[in-house]
Amino acid sequence: MSARRIGQEIRDCTLLDGRDDDTAGIAVTTSHASGKFRQLNASDSSETMVEITYRAQLQPWFSLQPMARRILKPNMDAALRDAWLVGVWLDAAF
Repeated sequence: MSARRIGQEIRDCTLLDGRDDDTAGIAVTTSHASGKFRQLNASDSSETMVEITYRAQLQPWFSLQPMARRILKPNMDAALRDAWLVGVWLDAAF
């Protein structure tokens, strides 16, 4: 289990002129493992995640939010290749 987690997020709601309801963001999070976890799992000491996203409010009731996430040392295992996660959130309110 993680002994501590450190993160920072930045959001900007005025990235594009005329798109006042849109939101852009970037986040960085690092999780650090406890000494006991590292011993039991022969793991590295941390995992870092970087994410970028843009939420476009296309209609008052509908938004589209693509995102890309890079995970460095996934599962705190330096033997694993860094991972990419790419996706899209669709949000509809009726």
